Amino acid sequence: RHLVGGEYLEIHADTFRGRDGTEVVWERVARTRGVRDIVAVFAVTPDRHVLLMEQLRPPMQVRPLELPAGLCDVPGETITAAAHRELAEETQHRARRFRRAPWTPECSGVLDTRIHLFIARGYVTPIPNAVPQPDETERALGMRVVQLPVDDLERELLRHQRRTRNPVD
Repeated sequence: RHLVGGEYLEIHADTFRGRDGTEVVWERVARTRGVRDIVAVFAVTPDRHVLLMEQLRPPMQVRPLELPAGLCDVPGETITAAAHRELAEETQHRARRFRRAPWTPECSGVLDTRIHLFIARGYVTPIPNAVPQPDETERALGMRVVQLPVDDLERELLRHQRRTRNPVD
């Protein structure tokens, strides 16, 4: 049953029977426009830096570090092609090939969205003459690329978190 909807998200209440026969109502959030898949890319540059994104996340008023990621919302685009597109759009880098890891729920108790993780393989390089083209929302969120050394990633993430007081997502 549809409860409420906005431009990008809607809330539903689903009824199902538990193993013991009890009827249960479960509220869930769904993305509109049929989007059910998200891609995220773990990419390491030749100088051994991980490409991460930092941007405002309004629900928590924080600027977490996160993998370059985005919705699979281009009609006819494969999930792998979406991963290539998101890496290029967000970081102005490309990779020769990706290895696809198992997908994971975005938040299995609330959302019906899957996150497809890709490991960028081969040479991850800047796209020559690429200029970031953020849309209005991306500009408002202050999206920026952060590079941290992969060889000491845990320590660098903790250092970044202590310095900025922002989470790692």
